[in-house]
Amino acid sequence: MVTSPGCHLCELAKDTIAAIGVDQPLEVRIVDLMSPEGTELARTYRMSFPPLVLIDGELHGFGRISEKKFRRALAEAVES
Repeated sequence: MVTSPGCHLCELAKDTIAAIGVDQPLEVRIVDLMSPEGTELARTYRMSFPPLVLIDGELHGFGRISEKKFRRALAEAVES
């Protein structure tokens, strides 16, 4: 997840992902948007606004993260 300081959508995404992590094990890595890696990820995935959320290196989405859609995407990632 690429985040920006003071970003309320980033905090909501972290909370959503933490809630999902209670039910299933997740490895979450937070990358600051202003870091070289964060800047490169934002450019690569043409991030409109934070947070940028990836699942196994694949774009999941930007901004507000739906718990239902995130769970579905995780299930699909596990199946493939």
